[in-house]
Amino acid sequence: MKKILLYLLALCATASATTLETQATDQMSWKPTAYNFQVPAYFSDGTEYFYGDGPYSMVIYKHQDAQLSYCSLLGNWACDDEAFPVPGSVLAQNATIKNIVYHAKNGVFSGYTTDGRIFYMKKKSQPNAVAPEEGFSICHSSFLAIIYPKSRQKEMDPVIQMINKIKSFEGSSQSSTPLTYKSVAGIYDSYDEDGGNQERISLNADGTATWNMVGSLHFTEFTYTIKGNTIRVKEVDGSTTNYTYDPKARTLKSPNGTIYHWQE
Repeated sequence: MKKILLYLLALCATASATTLETQATDQMSWKPTAYNFQVPAYFSDGTEYFYGDGPYSMVIYKHQDAQLSYCSLLGNWACDDEAFPVPGSVLAQNATIKNIVYHAKNGVFSGYTTDGRIFYMKKKSQPNAVAPEEGFSICHSSFLAIIYPKSRQKEMDPVIQMINKIKSFEGSSQSSTPLTYKSVAGIYDSYDEDGGNQERISLNADGTATWNMVGSLHFTEFTYTIKGNTIRVKEVDGSTTNYTYDPKARTLKSPNGTIYHWQE
């Protein structure tokens, strides 16, 4: 009888803890992003941070000493599963891993940064079909991480639960109409380190497009199709490249991480 009572008490405690966690997540106010996750409503809008030694870029949402960092593409083309994360890996601006104390099979890592804060992150590896008609694809990794001081643990628990439960980073957390040729049509430029225009992609509303170096009269013509937030470019020789379109920022991201910004 005593064992049964203890078992029931344990069940009640587990159910109570689960209910409290659910309530904490439900009670936090969230705002959508251009990706498949939300951020606390009081966090700043996403700002892109380029980490040159990676090389990779991140979108960072922050509030005081807490940062939520999302990286959609690690490295130029791929990232070895064992190469990230490790001590010394950069998770956000001024946030470098000191040590890792927890790692789960679902890609969750947790530990401390060099400035003493806690980090909790999920890493996902996924194939990026650069030339599917050739029968190969390149695997790249992405991650979503929250970095915060220990004093804000309870406040960040709903964010940790969100990261733990998320199955895909791509897509959009905001309800929006599907992309169309008309909605993505425009001129998109990339920039060099000095802020100068470098490459240009022009998407036309009829499904055709061109690529050229800014200032050059030589153009490469191609066609493109749209699937979700992916712009799939097909060149004359049949080779294809997938670009990720961010409808909020109005940018194109190439497989090697180059960002093309829409020109007003």
